[in-house]
Amino acid sequence: MNEENPNWPAMFLCSGTDDNFGAHVTAQKIYDQIQGRIPAQLRLYEGAKHGFGIGTDEFPETFGWPYEADIFFQENKSSDVDSELVIGE
Repeated sequence: MNEENPNWPAMFLCSGTDDNFGAHVTAQKIYDQIQGRIPAQLRLYEGAKHGFGIGTDEFPETFGWPYEADIFFQENKSSDVDSELVIGE
């Protein structure tokens, strides 16, 4: 993502911080490169592991991410640039 492209879509990234495949590290790197350039939000769920799907009883805060993603995409249909990092809400 080194070149500017006005057609990049808004990005919603989420991962657990205990993802044994390192998805949280990759998500953070992507977010760091795109923040301020396109609408972006990164959700990191403290202690959640890989594959929490649409939520897990072990980490109940993960149940909300599909709803949060839907709101984010509804709010970012325009070309306004906005980035937000949210950890463990």
